[in-house]
Formats: sequence, C-alpha cells, structure tokens
Amino acid sequence: MIPDFHSRPFARLRKPELRLGLGLGVLAGGSNSGPAVTFDFLAESTFDSRIAFTRGSAATRVNAAGIIEVVGNNVPRFDYDPVTLEMRGLLIEEPRTNYLIQSEFATGLPASRGGLVSTTTFSGLIGATGIAFGYDGTASSYFYVTNYAVPANSLRVISVFVRMDDGGAPVFGNNAGQHPDNDFTLNLGGTVLAPTIANSGKVENYGGGLYRVSLAISTSASPSSNCGVVKYTANSVRTFKVSGIMVEAGTDVTSYIPTTTAQVTRAADVAVVSGTSFAGWYNQAAGSVIVAFDRNPAIDGTDRGAISLDVGSASSRMVLYSSTVGRMLGASSGTTIFSFINLGSMIAGTRYSMALAYALDDFAACMSGGTLSTDSSGMPPTASQMTIGGGPGTSALNGHIRSVTYYNRRLPNADLQRLTA
Repeated sequence: MIPDFHSRPFARLRKPELRLGLGLGVLAGGSNSGPAVTFDFLAESTFDSRIAFTRGSAATRVNAAGIIEVVGNNVPRFDYDPVTLEMRGLLIEEPRTNYLIQSEFATGLPASRGGLVSTTTFSGLIGATGIAFGYDGTASSYFYVTNYAVPANSLRVISVFVRMDDGGAPVFGNNAGQHPDNDFTLNLGGTVLAPTIANSGKVENYGGGLYRVSLAISTSASPSSNCGVVKYTANSVRTFKVSGIMVEAGTDVTSYIPTTTAQVTRAADVAVVSGTSFAGWYNQAAGSVIVAFDRNPAIDGTDRGAISLDVGSASSRMVLYSSTVGRMLGASSGTTIFSFINLGSMIAGTRYSMALAYALDDFAACMSGGTLSTDSSGMPPTASQMTIGGGPGTSALNGHIRSVTYYNRRLPNADLQRLTA
C-alpha cells in the first residue's frame, strides 16, 4: 500500500519534496520522480556516509538536553535550541579563536580585580567554576583578563555567560554604562559599554537561568589590554555570577570556545560530497537543488555559502549564498553564467529555503517562496562535488543547514516556489 503522505503534515514539514506528493517509490529521474538525494540534518541518529566531514579541532554544541558540550575532531555538530530543545540542524562555522585564557576561571580570580568579586561554582558550561559579583552601593566591582593578544583596530566580540542570583534575565536598559537600568557593563580592550542593542550588545537565553551576554565593537585596543566585566555602584542592586569569557574576531558571537592555559582556535567545519558519492546522483545537464538553513550571527556584507556545486575551486561553480540578501551565482572559467543578486533580505536566526534550477539556457531561482529570478542564456557550469555550508569564493555559513534536496531534473518554476515557501 502506498503511504498517504498528504495526510501527514509533519512529514511534509520535514521533507519539503512531499508537498508535491513525491517520494512515493517512483524511480528517480522520471517526470514525476522524487529527489535523487536528500540530506536531512534534522535526524541526528546517523550521519550520511556519502558526506566527508572534517574539522581539525574539538568544538562545542548544544545537545538534545540543552547542555553545552564538547565534541571531538571531525565530529559533526547537530545543534539544538537550548530553550525549546528543538533540533536546529548541522552547525557549520568558520575558524574562530578565543583570545582569552582561563575562560572559566579554574585557577581563581584574575590578578586584575576589585570590589565585591569572589570565586564561585557555575553550572551549564564545561567546568563548574566562575566569578560572583556582589553589591554594597559603595564600591564598584570588576575583573579584567589582560592577555588580549590580538591586532589593534579590528572588529571584536566579547561575551560572558551569566546567571543572575534572582534567576531572571540580565537587563540593560540604558546606553550609559553607569546607570541603574543596567546590571553591569562589559570592557573590551579598554572600551567600556553597556551591552544594549544600540551599542551592538545582545542577550541570548540558554535556558535554566543561563544567559550569554555579548558586545561587538571595532576596538583600537593593543595587546594585553583589559577585557572583563564591571559593576558600577550606579548600576542595579542585582547580583550575579559569570563564567565562559570569550573574545573573538568578528561582528557577532559563534559557539563557545573554552580555554585553560592558552588561546584556543576552533577549526572550520567542512562538509563535502565528492567522487562516486556525488557522481552517482548528479546530472550535469539539468537539475534542481534546494537548501534549508539559517544564519546565526549578525547579518553583514560577508558572502556566506549555504550550498555549492563546484569543482573544488571557484573556476567552475553554482553557489547559493547570502550576505545581507540571498544570492546565487554560476560561473565557469572566469565567466559569469548567471547572477541573481537579490532574492530577498536576510535576518539573523530566521529560517530560509533557497532553490536553484538549471538546464541549458534555462536558470531559475527563488528564496522562501518569493519572486522568481530567471536567466535564459548559458550552459550549466561543471561540477564534481557538493560543498555544504560553504563553497569556493564564499565564507562558511556560520549557521545551521537543516536539509539539502537535489533533483536530477529541472523542476518547474512554480515547484521551486512551493518547495521553498
């Protein structure tokens, strides 16, 4: 008996091709066939053996219980929402370094400190140590880590994990650092600011009373400058604990990088399908690819790849990517075959689906069911592999890949919009 997929809305949500009534046992390649391959990263039980995944370091993820944990080299990170515990997909990030040592203060209080600060237990990170901030209304409290050994005049982000003693969220209601509407301020290389939205600050809920507070600025700080937390007497009376301090390069935080006696670099996540694992289902003449994803950090002008069909370099590629907007590009031997420069605006943390269909003199693209972009001239660029969450000529996604679906035929334009809506 053929299963009634149309009566199963959850299946249609997880498998977008089922919205067309596909995947019903018809052989791939026919006029009504389902996809030639689907990589579903919302099912963590196994990692598809056709995907070669590498990462030259350990890294952290949020597991199914909502806990931050370390996974080893070359282990894919299936990442979960720490509050809802919903699977978010395969986490793909660029290399980042935590420039501060002893991120969880396992050796005690930093040498540079003052006021009501003390060592304490701290739950929810890799270790169980942190720093407690008290309040007496007469003395400002602070700690600074001073091994900030990075180039000056660069974009940097400082972040700390926080537990307020009353169990609530940390509050930052005024752009002035010394104000009772703020619980504390952050010092990044000598620049002291309240982490309000206007100051490029952010508060993220990690569940169970754990929050991550960050501040992104362009700093002119020199190496060995102060980085840490300050609670002024003019701040609120609320007390709290902090741990997991991190300073990294960029415009927003990425996954937590714990350190002890030295700086630690998290290597790039790389996921590629090539060789017979690719050639067995890829159709050079005509096909369609759909990728569902999100971008975590702040949206900026960096080109970040979601999926690429390429030859291992930018010499021949079809790439679906984003900066502040969704984009697609096809190029061969330095010649642009097609270029869709604006498929719609991007918002950090929002889920998107992008689709590209290709055939001789027939290209079409859309994002999240939006307006189609088309091009009626050119031959599809040659490809010998699929790069997931990146691609030649683009940076790593810095977000989650939820699924990749490939059809070895050119889907109708209307189907592209339905499958990505």
